[in-house]
Amino acid sequence: MMSNNKTYNALIIDDEASNRIVLRTLIEAEHKEINILEDLSDIDDAYQKIIANEIDLIFLDIKMPKGGGFKLLEKFTDYKFEIIFVTSYNEYALKAIKASALDYLLKPIERIDLKNAIDKFKKRSIEKLGSNNELIKNLIIEKEKKVAIHHKGNVILTPISEINYIEADVNYTNVYSQTENYYIAKTLAEWEEILSNNSSFVRINKSVIINVDYCSFYEKGNPIIVSLKNNKKIPVSRRRRTEVIEKLKK
Repeated sequence: MMSNNKTYNALIIDDEASNRIVLRTLIEAEHKEINILEDLSDIDDAYQKIIANEIDLIFLDIKMPKGGGFKLLEKFTDYKFEIIFVTSYNEYALKAIKASALDYLLKPIERIDLKNAIDKFKKRSIEKLGSNNELIKNLIIEKEKKVAIHHKGNVILTPISEINYIEADVNYTNVYSQTENYYIAKTLAEWEEILSNNSSFVRINKSVIINVDYCSFYEKGNPIIVSLKNNKKIPVSRRRRTEVIEKLKK
């Protein structure tokens, strides 16, 4: 039984109104020590709210328009608030999250899971000294990671951040980096899993994943055409149109 009677300022950041309502209702009913200053749907609004207030805890959705939770955290070089991710991600992604964040809640949220996460937060808030920037460090490391590409009998260690785009060819893929092009025995689905925690990459049609950091502009129309810095132009499929535009606007 913890004796900490402090009140903590918190934000809920999730693009789905129903999720925000459920989480806020549970917290206000059962965890009076958590003061929800606001629930927000947009990471730009959330960023402004964070820098204008002393925030102790954020309930943060991972996948939202404009890049979601990870993209919000990348705006900070340092921060003192704790993070509880709220997610529907698979086990692979959860392992990475668990290594960096305070905790996570799976949707739909269970009362006992929420209680356990808040208890963990309060325990850490009593014990913690200094700033909490471990997650940002891990995000930077993620961006600087290298991927092993088997090419012509060699293993090429290519920085993920230097990959411009990846194009499918049945069970193979063409990988176009800043300096080289590779043809390797890896499917586009495998690349999606490898890049699942890197917010710079988005699949724009059934055959291509692009790195938005290398996108110069896009042409409006039907279909939308993305133009990369190497002058490569790639059409965006209709069903991926909204996700891609939001990613490009971040």
